Amino acid sequence: MGLCFTINTRNLTRRSNGQKMNAVGNSLRGLSALVTTVRDDIPYRLYQFEGFKVVLHDHDEDPLPQSRGFVVGANCSSEVEITKTVRIGLEPPFKAFGGSTCVDTDSAKFMNPLKRFDYYSKEACEKECFFDYVIKVCGCRHFLHPGNETLCSMDQLAVCYRLAEAKYYRGNEDRDVEKAPCVCPLPCRETHYAAAATCTKFRATSFFESIVHDLGADVVTLHFFFPDPVVTTIEQVPIYTVEGLLGSIGGQVGLFMGFSLITVAEMFELIFLLCTRGRHLREERRGNMQHTYGARHAF
Repeated sequence: MGLCFTINTRNLTRRSNGQKMNAVGNSLRGLSALVTTVRDDIPYRLYQFEGFKVVLHDHDEDPLPQSRGFVVGANCSSEVEITKTVRIGLEPPFKAFGGSTCVDTDSAKFMNPLKRFDYYSKEACEKECFFDYVIKVCGCRHFLHPGNETLCSMDQLAVCYRLAEAKYYRGNEDRDVEKAPCVCPLPCRETHYAAAATCTKFRATSFFESIVHDLGADVVTLHFFFPDPVVTTIEQVPIYTVEGLLGSIGGQVGLFMGFSLITVAEMFELIFLLCTRGRHLREERRGNMQHTYGARHAF
């Protein structure tokens, strides 16, 4: 994609000298940035964007600009309204979002299965599967793909890489190399950022034009803000817990058999009375037998 820069908002918060951040969301607050893009032409590209791509992601997630994000045009002023949604799925054996089991990436026992990405995500896993397929077909990797394999030449990128990409994503049946199965479960906890961007061309003053002329670049002003500080959380919860299941079973048994805690107490009481009454009867019978024997002996 080209050069990539990251704005770490956590570092900006730490540099606020301990000032408490005000959790109020509106267009007057947020992050403002001034970005310049060089106008140099790239000779081997058929075209290039007059602007750049913006990707919103968590700190523990790879940006992957080829799969997500939105494009901001050059020489314009952009307002980006951000909303945050957190999805929390149930751990196995429950079925998470999409009817499949998820993987708990927050667990201390979790081991990242990916070799080319530091953090696990479904998109990163699918990308790694594609990278491995390209290396298997072409014997080299794209210069934008992470790894230690040999870089593809321009001729290989123009021919082999494009052909491998078409075979992998379009599902052509004439594959020379079999596609390995790619199993990429969703993380049990995912964060999604939705952005509503508006852009308008600005009219530069003579002072601003002199600055831009000296830079020799296109300029974009960006303003990111949350319209609402509330984060939407979608969490799956089990319909039946262990306690609820036991309560339902006890209720059904009580409905059909008249079985309750009072019945249990009465059963223990009956057993106790039978035991004590039986011993009393045995002692009484023994006393009667001794009395009868003594009377006969006296006679």
